[in-house]
Amino acid sequence: MLTPETCTFLGREPIHILGGVGRAPVRRQMRYSPVMKVPSAIAVLALATLLGLAFGRTAAAQPACLSPAAIADTDVARLAADLSDGALCLGERTVEENGIVWHLVVVRNLAMPGPLWVVPHDEEDEGFDGGVYAVSRYGGTMVAIENGEQRMVGDLDPNRAFAVTAEAAEVCGVQPAPLYVAAILEAWDGTQPIIGLHSNWDGFAGGGGVGTISVRRPDEKMIPFPSQVATGRFADEDTIVMLVGAEPPAANPQGQDAITWLNGHGVHVIYRHVTPENYECTLADYLTLNGRGVYLNLEVERGDAATMPALIDKAAEYLVSPAYRGRAQ
Repeated sequence: MLTPETCTFLGREPIHILGGVGRAPVRRQMRYSPVMKVPSAIAVLALATLLGLAFGRTAAAQPACLSPAAIADTDVARLAADLSDGALCLGERTVEENGIVWHLVVVRNLAMPGPLWVVPHDEEDEGFDGGVYAVSRYGGTMVAIENGEQRMVGDLDPNRAFAVTAEAAEVCGVQPAPLYVAAILEAWDGTQPIIGLHSNWDGFAGGGGVGTISVRRPDEKMIPFPSQVATGRFADEDTIVMLVGAEPPAANPQGQDAITWLNGHGVHVIYRHVTPENYECTLADYLTLNGRGVYLNLEVERGDAATMPALIDKAAEYLVSPAYRGRAQ
C-alpha cells in the first residue's frame, strides 16, 4: 500500500530525473478510449490526497478570482462551465518583456495543493483541457499562454524562451526573459512537480508522419523507450511521457526506475538528455540544467483529447509510486 512515506518529494539536491502528464472538463462527462479504465473515485481521492500531503505548503495570498466571462480567451469560453466550479479560481496576468506582452491564464485549485501544470502552446487545446482536468482532480495550479489560438508569439515559440541569462539565451538565438520565466513559475513552491502538457501532429517526418515527437523516432537527444505492453491509444507512437535528465539514461538510476515503471504500466517514454551544448531554451531544458525542479512532459496526438486524462492519471499514479524518487539522493 502506498503511503506518503514511500515518496521522497522534498529533497533539496539538484534534479537528475525530470519528466511528463493531461485533459477533461470537470463537469462534462469524460471521454476515454474503450481500452482505458476510468479511475475509481476512491483511487482518485487517494492519489490526490497523497499528492497534497507530499507537496502541500501553505499558499501565499492570491489575487481575486475572475468569472470566465471576464477573460477573452476561446479556451476559457469553451470550458466556462468547468471553470465556474467553486473549487477553482480563474485568473490572468500579463508580463511585458523584450517588446512582447505575454498573456497568461491561471487556474488554481483552492482546496488542494499539487503540481504546477504548464501549457505553453495556445493552439494545443488538448493541453489546456488536460490542465483544467488535472487541477480539478489532482490540485495545484495551471498556467497557460493565451495567444489567440496561435502557437508563435510574433516569431517566438513560448517554449523556446526559457533563458534568464545572456549566455543561455545566445545559445538559442533569443533574448533573456527572466520576467517571463518568473511569471510561468510564480505558483511553483520549489517542491511540487512541474508538468508540461502538449499535443503534436501524427508521427514524424521521415517515418511517414508530419509531426516531430514520436517514440519511433531515433534521436541522440530524444531517446525512445517504447512500452511492449501498451494497448489502445497508449500504443500510439504519439502518446508519450517525456522524462528529462542531465545524464544519459544509462547513467541515471532514477531515470531507469521511471522508464521501467512507466513501460511496465503500458506507457511509452522518451528520455530527453539535456546538455549545455544542446540547450534549446525549453522549459524542460531550463529546469534540468538549473536543477530547479522535477519535470514531466505529457504528449498526445493532436486531436486526441480523450487520451490526455488517462495519461495524466497514469502520471499521477507514478508520482505516488515507490519508483518515483523525486530529487536525487
